[in-house]
Amino acid sequence: MLFSSIMITVSLSIYNTGKETVDAKTSSNQWASYLAILFVLLFVISFATGPGSIPWFYVSEIFASNARGNANSIAVLINWTANFLVGVSFLPLNNLLKEYSFLVFSTFLAIFIFFTWKYVPETKGKTVEDINKEFSRKN
Repeated sequence: MLFSSIMITVSLSIYNTGKETVDAKTSSNQWASYLAILFVLLFVISFATGPGSIPWFYVSEIFASNARGNANSIAVLINWTANFLVGVSFLPLNNLLKEYSFLVFSTFLAIFIFFTWKYVPETKGKTVEDINKEFSRKN
């Protein structure tokens, strides 16, 4: 997703550079708009196969069965709230920063990658008790 969002910015910048040098209806860099579409699709696929599914499965791996329902509800609420905030903030952000608006998301993605690498434990092949012990050890 980080790579895709950076490449969307690059593609849009190339496209807009060509648009300024030629009349507004045609661009010498028309190909860059198709590249931007490709990277948007890659971004969506990356989200769907990666972080988009986390609230649906990861929470059930780190909480005991008596807390899973509440934990899943909170995780999904946070996920949809974040989706709502992105949807509401994108247009004003795009109006302000133009083609560079995706750099804001790239920054957040880099922060989230670091956070995940540093603080989120691997759950593959571990029991809930093992994961809780790992969380306790980190605290």
